[in-house]
Amino acid sequence: MNYDFYLTNYSGKCVNIAVIDGGINGDIVSCKKHYVVNKDLKIMEINESRGVKDFHGTYCAQEIKKVANDATIYDFNVTDENYSVTEAGMISALEYISTKNMEIDIISISMKLETFSERLVDVIKKLHDKGMFILASSDNMISYPADFEHVLAIQSKQCNEHNIIHINSKTICIEKKEYVYTVSAKKIVMESSSSLACAHYAGILALVIEGNILASFQQICDKLNVFNYEHKRVERRVIKQNTAVIDSSHNIEWYKLHKQLLNKKIIGTYDIVTNKFVSVDNRILEEKSVENIIEINSEHYVKKMMSNQERFNKIPFQLLGKFDTNEKMIELKHFDEYNYDYIKYIKKPIIYIAGFVSGTQKYEVLIHLYEQLMMQSVNCAAMTCNPLGYVMGIATYEHPENITYPHIVYQLNAVMDENSYNDDVDMLLVDIPGGITKLNWHNKYNFGMLFNAFLLAADADAVIIMLNRGIVWDSVKKEVEQIKLKNVPHIIFCISEFMFDSDTVESEQGLQLISNNEVDNEDFYQEALKQLTGYKVFRYKELVDGSMVNYILSLYQ
Repeated sequence: MNYDFYLTNYSGKCVNIAVIDGGINGDIVSCKKHYVVNKDLKIMEINESRGVKDFHGTYCAQEIKKVANDATIYDFNVTDENYSVTEAGMISALEYISTKNMEIDIISISMKLETFSERLVDVIKKLHDKGMFILASSDNMISYPADFEHVLAIQSKQCNEHNIIHINSKTICIEKKEYVYTVSAKKIVMESSSSLACAHYAGILALVIEGNILASFQQICDKLNVFNYEHKRVERRVIKQNTAVIDSSHNIEWYKLHKQLLNKKIIGTYDIVTNKFVSVDNRILEEKSVENIIEINSEHYVKKMMSNQERFNKIPFQLLGKFDTNEKMIELKHFDEYNYDYIKYIKKPIIYIAGFVSGTQKYEVLIHLYEQLMMQSVNCAAMTCNPLGYVMGIATYEHPENITYPHIVYQLNAVMDENSYNDDVDMLLVDIPGGITKLNWHNKYNFGMLFNAFLLAADADAVIIMLNRGIVWDSVKKEVEQIKLKNVPHIIFCISEFMFDSDTVESEQGLQLISNNEVDNEDFYQEALKQLTGYKVFRYKELVDGSMVNYILSLYQ
């Protein structure tokens, strides 16, 4: 984009810009109109210019005028009695612009909010659909409203040169070393600032609009190369006909129990006890009927192959999960294939399933809930990083090796939006990989980072937390308080059938789990009821018999 041409030939004439901020001092910057949000969150027009305690909005308006001197400014002061910009005040201003059908071309929001707002998403989309450009400052972390789909996110970078860099289809970086202003004959110098960068680009955009005054909103978007999303999908190998599964972690009974979910091309599994292929209908399969093998490792550690044994050499095989070779691996989807740079509001209910470490039966909870909800005519979508999901009709992804904020948040939001998009999906179940927090400081899975990223990517209706005997109750309560701060309405606990091996707490191989006996499980359940007063706690067998799913359904009645 040749911005120099517009800087040379245009001044922003006939372009209207609404500045949503802490108010503009009209004695310093001339504004068409001044508005203020009152205590009742109503927008009131004030005729006279007035002194403004905080000069942030004034500096932003000055920056716009430096670039587009003839642009018309509308001042919206959305601060409260403490001179703090509030979400409610911002929404009131934007709804006022929308409902009054104001002829605004650009809305400049040189600020960020920390929390997601459905109302803010809705009103911004309405303004975008009316052909208004909404700009908001972004600090390369989670920034609202900059991270919404229909907002241009403006970043800042300190540099010796003044350049405008298009990072992607909705993110623009302004490189500028400093911003200089004069207030009451006093020179004010500000270093690189996303707020002032946002105002600066609002001025630049005003010049572009004036230079293309007869162009439509979409034509200007095309000229700027913004809001033109193209997201590529990588096709995966599909499961072939007459495939058998080899899984050393799950016996034939497990597959029989969940045979309704099993991909219909899978005709059976290999029973390591009898050394035979067995159908899910309990028939012995002749080896000649098995045309393909998928060997699965659902554990987080690397395993050796069974399928390289001599007896399987004549049957083509593929590997799913972590093995000591990269040959014939089935590649799952990766989160980073979803190259999104915004967050969409997901309206479908989401239930997260989490634990303090890997392998705490999160996937088994997912499967049981998925089956039971479907049996009660609740159409579910589900997603997991457990390779077993691949053969059971569940959206399955690779555990990310590198977790970087805020990109992982955008990616997870896109993945969950994709899986819950269809109209017939009533609910989304998500098995969150890794753990809520570090219990072993040698781990290599960034425990806690993914869990927090999921909570930021989409609001949870409920979080189911697996509890293992051996956990310190203070750790549980601390994490629960953190989750409550994320506005999760329901936190549910389920007792795992595995306990932490205390001998591995400081092991470099990570914290390990060992099987629990039924008596100890019951004792731990009773202790959990005492420690977690006010929360719903289920035994694992109550998950299996449907008690948990009935409780979840009761939350929506």
